[in-house]
Amino acid sequence: MRQIQMLHGKGISELSAAGPLRFYDRPPLAPVIHSSRTPQEEWKRFLAARHDAILELAALCDVVISRLGQDLANIFFAHAVLMEDDDLTAMVKQDIFTGMTAEYAVYRVCDHFVMEFQALHDPYMQARAMDILDVSRRLFRALEGWREPDPLFRGPAILVVPQILPSEVLALDPQKLLGIIACQGSLDSHSTMILRSMEVAAIAQVEVPRDWNDRPVLLDGATGRIYLEPDPNLVQQPVVRTPRRAPRQLQMR
Repeated sequence: MRQIQMLHGKGISELSAAGPLRFYDRPPLAPVIHSSRTPQEEWKRFLAARHDAILELAALCDVVISRLGQDLANIFFAHAVLMEDDDLTAMVKQDIFTGMTAEYAVYRVCDHFVMEFQALHDPYMQARAMDILDVSRRLFRALEGWREPDPLFRGPAILVVPQILPSEVLALDPQKLLGIIACQGSLDSHSTMILRSMEVAAIAQVEVPRDWNDRPVLLDGATGRIYLEPDPNLVQQPVVRTPRRAPRQLQMR
């Protein structure tokens, strides 16, 4: 009898999903440190990018209200408020006026706040670090004018990510997203709230071997278990998620 390979994490939702597993490595931010522009020019670039990012968030809030309700839309309203936070803005401006690029200042300041939140003892407050990382990447995209790649461009899959950011969940095609495994995810994050509301099968806090990439798995959110190349009879036992609707997909800049 073939031995079943299984991993055990923590279920985010009680839904299950079966399909190919695919790793998604978020492109790292690699900003240039020193600017060839004047500090005044870099500061204007930051203010313009922040303005564009806040407009994006306003549009995102409208869509989330229609899809998932006001409570979840408030997550992204809070992101907009964070972008205008006095302490964050002052630190970015200080770095820019020492000769840094706006990109590097955003990267450096947001990384500082991410580490501060991750060092807190309260799990709920630790999870807010992912919101700051989300804000950082949105500002960075607005400054550089690029879009995040689509991890599902090759077709439907169960995605494996280090952690999932709130806006990333909403940007994924609901007809292709079979499930999510967040290796370092928190059960208290805003992303998990969105995943539950969107009825996506999801598991957190489990390390998945790289040689599982592109191989079929069964994700059982009720038990937190992941089965590699499961027996067809095993796949039939849990209620496997199938998309019930095709909500509007959001495009991330």
